[in-house]
Amino acid sequence: ALGIIARRLVDRAALPSAMAIAWDDFRAIYSPLRVPCFRDAMLFGIPAAATLGLIRFRQIRNAHRATDLAMKTWPVFSVLGGLGCRRRRNNKAMKRLRELDVAVTR
Repeated sequence: ALGIIARRLVDRAALPSAMAIAWDDFRAIYSPLRVPCFRDAMLFGIPAAATLGLIRFRQIRNAHRATDLAMKTWPVFSVLGGLGCRRRRNNKAMKRLRELDVAVTR
């Protein structure tokens, strides 16, 4: 049964062109490092959450609650790191555009 399904997926002629599924459509899912700022977001979020978890552990001496806090704050810090990275990238792009505009108008 799996062979039949695989052959149907591979055989694109069986599907209309609007419904054809290519593996390239899913490439971003399988390679998150190609997503802009993913690396910076993770490099900001993981250490920040771990540090917060360690600080909390030293305060309350309960590993379960400290780990729970770290795991809940990791996505928050990762999103903040990603937003900061995107902002820096946009500022650099705008600066390049302004420099290019100045160079063209001269």
